Amino acid sequence: MKASLLLTGASGFLGTEILHTLRSEYNVTTIGRNGAEYGQTSHVKMDLSREKSKELPACEVVVHCAGKAHVVPTSPEEADEFYKVNLYGTVHLCESLEASDAIPFILYLSVQLLCMA
Repeated sequence: MKASLLLTGASGFLGTEILHTLRSEYNVTTIGRNGAEYGQTSHVKMDLSREKSKELPACEVVVHCAGKAHVVPTSPEEADEFYKVNLYGTVHLCESLEASDAIPFILYLSVQLLCMA
């Protein structure tokens, strides 16, 4: 039986590759603002940057790669949105996972972190 994996950012640069690579090895559930169009069996429609909690399916692994990374904020409004998506998105995901029964392994990935390394 395949292990369960929750993936954020499946429509992004990293998420697309991760989904393509891991969907044959895991039962993947994606979470995001867009509808389920990735060919997996489950999707939770949710804007992590704005929603504080939502019941998430139990999972063994979480790969969190949703966020803004390819833009440099040039105004206070853009900086605020960058902050909301990257900080609040992660906080809200962790709060939602904390409320679930399972304690998954969590991997946080960001193109920006990879470029800064």
